[in-house]
Parts: sequence; C-alpha cells; structure tokens
Amino acid sequence: MTTAGNRARLLDLYDRSGLLLGTMRILSRTLARARTLIATLLWRIPMQHLGPASRIHFGASLERPRMVSIGRRCLIASRVNISSETSTGTLRLMNDVQINTGCHIDHSGGLTVGAKTLISSDVVIYTHSHGYDPRSKPTMTPLVIGDNVWVGARTIIMAGVGAIEDGSIIAAGSIVTKPVSKKTIVAGNPARAIKFLSEYQK
Repeated sequence: MTTAGNRARLLDLYDRSGLLLGTMRILSRTLARARTLIATLLWRIPMQHLGPASRIHFGASLERPRMVSIGRRCLIASRVNISSETSTGTLRLMNDVQINTGCHIDHSGGLTVGAKTLISSDVVIYTHSHGYDPRSKPTMTPLVIGDNVWVGARTIIMAGVGAIEDGSIIAAGSIVTKPVSKKTIVAGNPARAIKFLSEYQK
C-alpha cells in the first residue's frame, strides 16, 4: 500500500476511535504482526515445508509439524488446532489456503486442502473414526478438499466423507457426512445439495 493509503487508513482509524483508542489499536496491531512473524519463524524449523509469504498466527497449534506441508501465501489463524492421532497422518495445504480462527483440523488419516480454499472460523474436520468404541484403535479415513472450496463457519466434516470437490460451498453450521460433488452448495444436518453452481455459471 502507498504512503498516502497508509495515511488515509490512520486518519480513518483515529476518526472512528479517537486519538487514545486509535493509538492503542495501532500498537495492538503492530504487536500482533510481530507475534505472527515470530510464530511463523519458529514453526518453520520443525515443519516439513512452509512456503514463502505464508503466516502462522501466534496461538495456533500444530501437534505433528513434521507431517505438515504448507504452500505459498497460506494463513493459519490464532486458536487453530492441527493434530493427528497417528504418526503417519499427513496434512498438505496447497497455495493460498486460509484457515480461520478456532478451527480443529484432524489429519490422522491424511488431509489435502486444495488451492485458494477458505475454511471459516470454528470448523471441525475429522479424518479418523473410532466406530462405537471411543477407546478403540482409530480407523483412518483420508479426505481431499478441492480447489476454491468455501467451508462455512462452524461446519463439521465427519470421518469417511472422502472428497469435497472443486468449487463447492459448505453452508455455515452444516454437518457433512457424505462426499460433495464439484460446484455444489450443501447445507443442513446432515448436509444435502441445495444448489448446483454450474447452473448459474456460464
């Protein structure tokens, strides 16, 4: 952004918040950026791969970072928990993936997230199942989420879904139990197709 653009943003911030609160907000944002930079640098050491211009916010947690590969320009927000119940489950984020705050991402069975996919706040994703016994050995259920997918806030993607194909949209609050076809909008509990984007896109 240009110097004039930065000046305009500052003036707008002071206009909305006043001098004292505006200054405090600027300091808070500066501190947040510094913490993100430090967190990203620290996570880069144990991770399998972390692409250029990707950021991991302070407060995000990666349980098995050596099994995680992240592409370019990705964002993992604060309070994201990435974990696996096995030492073999891999997580691959392609370029330009965004995982917003409060998500729980399980990659026990293997998870791939395609390019330019957005995972909204508080989404839960499972790639393993214990069947009817919570103490049993987990059954692995790999999941591939395609390119340009939008997963709405507070969605739960259950084990065994297998694939959410390119260009699909999962409405907020949905519980996904079955595969989702390409360019399909699904919603509800359990999630069902409500629209097909190909009908509206020429």
